[in-house]
Amino acid sequence: MTRTLEELREYLVGEWLFQSDFKDSSGNGNHGTPTDIEWKPTTRGLKPHGGKISFGDFTPINVFTASIWINAGEWENNYDNIFGLSDASGGHPNSSNEAWTIYNYYTSNQINFEIGDDSNYNYTIISDPRFQNNEWHMLTAVCDFKGDNQIRGYLDGQLIDVSTITFENISSASMKLAIGHYNNQTYDNAKYYTTALTDDEVFALYESTKHAYGVRPAERSFTHRLQPEVDANTIFATDMSTKNSDGTLMDLSW
Repeated sequence: MTRTLEELREYLVGEWLFQSDFKDSSGNGNHGTPTDIEWKPTTRGLKPHGGKISFGDFTPINVFTASIWINAGEWENNYDNIFGLSDASGGHPNSSNEAWTIYNYYTSNQINFEIGDDSNYNYTIISDPRFQNNEWHMLTAVCDFKGDNQIRGYLDGQLIDVSTITFENISSASMKLAIGHYNNQTYDNAKYYTTALTDDEVFALYESTKHAYGVRPAERSFTHRLQPEVDANTIFATDMSTKNSDGTLMDLSW
């Protein structure tokens, strides 16, 4: 049975909305500590250009879901962490130092989700190819050792790839949970659950937040801001930013 988003809140380890601070809104007190963080007030979310944000030490678990919204301002040519639990100081983990990571697999132009047990690793794809720059997308990773023994990758609420886990347990050492690492992305609305969300639950999570990013991206980023004007014959959309990208609205009901 599909659980509601309210029912899923009891499984939240942390929820970081990055509205004006790095605090955990789940009620568990897992607040973040920034390192060299750059805030861009005209862009929604956290932009850790030149730094990262750490949420402290966590003991890895075998069943979890991690989700985060990301806007790729410009993809870097490195394997840096987007959202993960490792002892790699926020950089790219590998089988010897990771529990899990969502990361930029730049040599294959992919975003992957990877888990490790100190000597082995499995991965699944979240985005192939990586989406275009300056677009908001929700990345979701699900790990389930106890249920179907799979890891699953989702992009914008849709299942992209599934891989079978080939080892018994995720790494057991306490590690650092971190977002970002010296890259040029902007992050928002990160969640970490102690349960494996189903396909329907991941889609519901996406549906509950997508309007903040996909429906009104111009208002969020102020790349363009449209002001409708009604004429006797035509409806115009005047760009109120400095981009001068005026438009004509067609086939719309007001």
